[in-house]
Amino acid sequence: MKTSSFILKMLFILITASYIFTDMYAQPNIQHSIYFQEKHCLDSFFVRPFYTLEHSKGSRFMIYGDQFGQSVRLAKLKNNSWDTLWTQFYSGPAEDILKFIKELPNGNLLLAGHTSSDDGGILYGYPYKSREIWLIEVDTFGTRIKTKCIGGGNGSELIDLSISSDGFIYFSGNTIANDYDFAHITLGSWTAAWIAKYDTAFNKVWIKVIDGDGEDAWPSIKEVTPDRFVVGFMSSSNDTSSVPLEAKGMFDLIVHYIDSSGTVIWKHRYGGTNDDGTSGLSVVDPVSKDLYFINRSNSFVTGDITHWSGTCWILKIDTFGNIKGSKSYGAATNTTWMDDAVWNDNKLWVIAHSTGGGADMEPADPIATTNAWLGVFDSSTNLVAKYTLRTKHSDYFTDAFFYKNELFVNGCILADSVHLFSCDSSSKALGFVIKPNLAPLAIIEQSLSIKNIFDLYPNPANQILNLKFSAAYLNEKAGLKVFDIQGSVVYKKNIKAIGNEEEIECHNWKSGTYIVQITINNKIKSAKQFIKQ
Repeated sequence: MKTSSFILKMLFILITASYIFTDMYAQPNIQHSIYFQEKHCLDSFFVRPFYTLEHSKGSRFMIYGDQFGQSVRLAKLKNNSWDTLWTQFYSGPAEDILKFIKELPNGNLLLAGHTSSDDGGILYGYPYKSREIWLIEVDTFGTRIKTKCIGGGNGSELIDLSISSDGFIYFSGNTIANDYDFAHITLGSWTAAWIAKYDTAFNKVWIKVIDGDGEDAWPSIKEVTPDRFVVGFMSSSNDTSSVPLEAKGMFDLIVHYIDSSGTVIWKHRYGGTNDDGTSGLSVVDPVSKDLYFINRSNSFVTGDITHWSGTCWILKIDTFGNIKGSKSYGAATNTTWMDDAVWNDNKLWVIAHSTGGGADMEPADPIATTNAWLGVFDSSTNLVAKYTLRTKHSDYFTDAFFYKNELFVNGCILADSVHLFSCDSSSKALGFVIKPNLAPLAIIEQSLSIKNIFDLYPNPANQILNLKFSAAYLNEKAGLKVFDIQGSVVYKKNIKAIGNEEEIECHNWKSGTYIVQITINNKIKSAKQFIKQ
């Protein structure tokens, strides 16, 4: 069984290497690519995992559902595996989506999303709705404690949710309603953005609506300090309040810095001359308190878009609204949708899916309608690592999370080529959890001056690995190190004077992927990877 698993893993590496590794250094900002280290398949019938929670007591929970939103569930996972101990279902007859799972101060679980059901498993709020915000409290056995629906006669959607350090629930969303909970809205256009504060008994503290003269949507909300919160949303409105914010393009990113009462302390507008706006994703650096917004952009280099090569726009600001970083990545054509973002190890981890190809985060030759990718950014918004998932059909990432300080990614494949995952989906949507290999991130530092100092051959290697150096670096003093995929040094040598070629015996090394790194004057100058057969 171990031999079979090993063969499948190596087959996956060899198949994907031709796609992933060939363009590692095509763009100067990108150090290397990432591939799967672990793969776990979930239910094989239209599964779309959304979010995974590590409970303070050590348990893990996952919420997910079918592709059509008609069977949402909570699962408790076995320790150190992705097998389920039990599953609880929460569904009515219509579309029900759970997008968030959080631990409440009392240790129970908060499940949140939106619902269009009016009976069945849903305790509904209003009789004429099309979609409402849906909150459920359950205990750690999945037993429902209480349910709350929030909304109006027309549709509303939950975009972001967090629990503050003092135990309140802050969430945000879109609505086209102006009655019931949103009765005070004067809709300037089709959609208004809103933010809300509730206590853990699901009692309303306040709801505030951002309803300018245009369209306002996709608001995120995050705690910066116990009494300060940041809200970022997409807007086509010209703000007519006491501090006007004139539109820079058709759509812009607007940021409100608020206190716990929802009062705006300051607000700024960001964007270029075309369409820009948030994806409802924002991240706060817990140390510096700098704010990151993960956006969509089509403005090229105009206004606040100072570096453009694709439609994924990463904006970094401080707590006064001053720009500290602004760069765009992703597909140069078509649409890029950002799905989730997390902060860990002083880096920003972003998952997305795109219908385009090219540019510095995408393969030049997408082989499916939709490809999913993971991008890793340093604190200066530079792209330092990437991974693109490609099968023959559409692929999506839905959630990124760290478990015991290791990154995992939930996703869904609409594919008949999922043999790459050692799973059989029968041409249906396949839910999966993956662990990308991240060891090289601790090995290779970001440098904009990476050069082609050497070439490797043969690759894959069996007995001997040869390094052929560029003539420009002959006679340089250098450090040579080889790392395995876990980041351990398996070979090192100080080269007093680089000759044309260097030979490394690798016949006794384990099969797998390795990284060869060259330093000159104690600075990393080049790094490449090879496969030991």
